[in-house]
Amino acid sequence: MKPDEIKKLFIINSLWGFIIGLMHSNWQLAIEGGQVWAAIVSYPVDNPNFMYLNNAWTILHQITGLLLKLGASEKILSMLLSGLIAMVSCLAISGLVYIFSRSIFFSTLFPLFYFVIEKKFPLGGVYPIMLWDVPHTYGSLSLSLVILIILLLTLKKNKIAGFILGVLPSIHIGWACFLYLVLFLIWIFSEKKNPQLKTILSGFFCGSIVSFISLIDFLYNHINYIENSNLEIYINAFRQWDCHRKTINFYHRSILINILALFYSIFYLKQRSNYQNKPIFIYKIMIINSILGIIAAILSYIPDHIPLVIYQLMPTRILNINAICFIACISGRLNQFTFRRYILILFLFINIHYFVFNISHIQKFYSHKDTVLEHAKKLNGTLLTSSDMMLIQARTQRPVLLYGESLDMMMYAIHSAPRISRILKDVYAISLFDPPKEVLHMGGLTRFIDKKKWEKRSFNEWLIIKKKYNISHIITFSNYQLNAKLIKKNAYYALYEI
Repeated sequence: MKPDEIKKLFIINSLWGFIIGLMHSNWQLAIEGGQVWAAIVSYPVDNPNFMYLNNAWTILHQITGLLLKLGASEKILSMLLSGLIAMVSCLAISGLVYIFSRSIFFSTLFPLFYFVIEKKFPLGGVYPIMLWDVPHTYGSLSLSLVILIILLLTLKKNKIAGFILGVLPSIHIGWACFLYLVLFLIWIFSEKKNPQLKTILSGFFCGSIVSFISLIDFLYNHINYIENSNLEIYINAFRQWDCHRKTINFYHRSILINILALFYSIFYLKQRSNYQNKPIFIYKIMIINSILGIIAAILSYIPDHIPLVIYQLMPTRILNINAICFIACISGRLNQFTFRRYILILFLFINIHYFVFNISHIQKFYSHKDTVLEHAKKLNGTLLTSSDMMLIQARTQRPVLLYGESLDMMMYAIHSAPRISRILKDVYAISLFDPPKEVLHMGGLTRFIDKKKWEKRSFNEWLIIKKKYNISHIITFSNYQLNAKLIKKNAYYALYEI
């Protein structure tokens, strides 16, 4: 592979990927951690959202918090993060395809095709593959960085790969642990140790300094809570809700892809012809990932018998690495066949179609202002949000009592479980221990699940909840009709005062 072509590939896909991200701009969850870090939003220490953010070590909170302090807006930062996430995704995926296709044009067009296919036919495990077009900053950016590191190590860009490896724990400690394990196993079972390990470690050392500084800041601001000895009952109860750690069937699409990736990689590693020019590292990655992914799938059947820390890390997410790497390898090889022109036409059509129909979204996202949320931004006090509403804090700069959509945050801050259980019971009239069937393995509350109960609640009952949880206002979807004072309403939201 020519260095000049690799450079062109990276530049083109950086620009194209960033534009794709802007076309799919989303409010990003990392902004909320930045708001708390920058003291723009203040929470009581017993609030479940604060407990989660207090436990979440990620440099994304610190960087966004610093930029917010310097005057950046939440919307602009969300757009920049959306662009960054798609840029890293496109760099990583197109680079893998290029290794096998040797065509910059073919490789650049592929990521959007993969995005469309993955949306229609999800290839990930129980933890979904999120390339872009999602608010989940941590999961989408970290997976793309993992694939990018694999690409850089394959291309022998060892110093930059080592640096990102060193920074990765400060972005997503879970993905860092998985990748470190995979790389360690590859190193252990390699007949010849990597002669360029010194270069990788020099970059890793520099990246680790960044992670260390981030960790020191996190520990300095971290609040320790007294652990409850009865937390195990809450963990067992939440398994009914959990959507990311549930049992995965062995005929699941992601399992089949990993099995194919295993045999594919073994087959090509055994081919002796032109051995020096093979992307051996990718094959080794896919073999180790397949084995670990299948082990993780087996462990999903015995969650009570694995350590809590492993359960928290969602081990089956490792299946997602091969769901990207294997498809990229196979797709890159398609460029070697005579019918590649038809594939190129398909890729080109998808890219042009997406550009034409989504370029206007950049301006729409930037200029849109929700009248209800803008009004809520001027208020004081904690907001109560209905059902699966999310990102209200980011858009209003107001603390929120509970995000019903993301109850899996409890697994990252176990001490918040009793508080979450009480809020669910008192406010949402739902039991953590005996949830309705609509929320089983959904990860949180589903849309409108609280509507009938909230509409039947009297104003005096709302006053009791206000006093108990120090709530000032309620934000619901516009079709709710509460026995409270309606302040503002539009086609999507309604704001009530208690």
